Amino acid sequence: GEAVDDYISAVSELHRLKTEERALFTEALENAKEAGSAEAKGEIAKYSALKKKALSEGDNALTSQQLQMLQKANAALYETLMDLEMAQVERYAESISAFESSLDELSKKTQEATTNFFQKLREIESGYQERMIGAVGELLEDKGEKSEGLGEDARAMLQDKEAVMNLITTAHDAKVGLLDQKEDELRSSEEKSLNAIVQQVRGDEYTRNRTRVVEIWNLVHVIHKNELELSTSAMEM
Repeated sequence: GEAVDDYISAVSELHRLKTEERALFTEALENAKEAGSAEAKGEIAKYSALKKKALSEGDNALTSQQLQMLQKANAALYETLMDLEMAQVERYAESISAFESSLDELSKKTQEATTNFFQKLREIESGYQERMIGAVGELLEDKGEKSEGLGEDARAMLQDKEAVMNLITTAHDAKVGLLDQKEDELRSSEEKSLNAIVQQVRGDEYTRNRTRVVEIWNLVHVIHKNELELSTSAMEM
């Protein structure tokens, strides 16, 4: 009925807002990554230009003085790239925290809508039970007029008032139990969905950071170091 339509409408709108929030977060994160990457590439380009200038001055070979200068520049590049990465980590952490807060707020609203919806269903069920008890009560007090259309088994059942009332109560409790179970399932599903998104976002950032740190280390301490050693060897030859 109306309660179901209102609930579906509210939850659907909240789902739309969650999807929109995640899209905005992803876009903001990608923009931050691009800006950070451009800044890092700029620093690497400065070192490459310095090395190229030194090599051009010595016919693709480095003097001892040039080697020391480039080794210092390479070490400084490592510190700069790591500082940039730490700054990125802090910016991402702030963005992730803001995203989690927004998502948590929307999730709480979804949980609230679910609680209110099932409360209405319980009220409807209670109202139905009251009307049922009232109707059965009239039949039990009836001397025959209202029970004329009933079958033989139904009339026989009405002879035992306690059994009839127990049957109505059992049916009511079973329906309420099903409502409680379904509400728990929906609330648990919402909670798991929120946790899964948060864990994925945090996991992705952890992987990105670890990968970036390894990339910086390899660039400075492996690639650049090997290049300098080769250039020095060429000078010795």
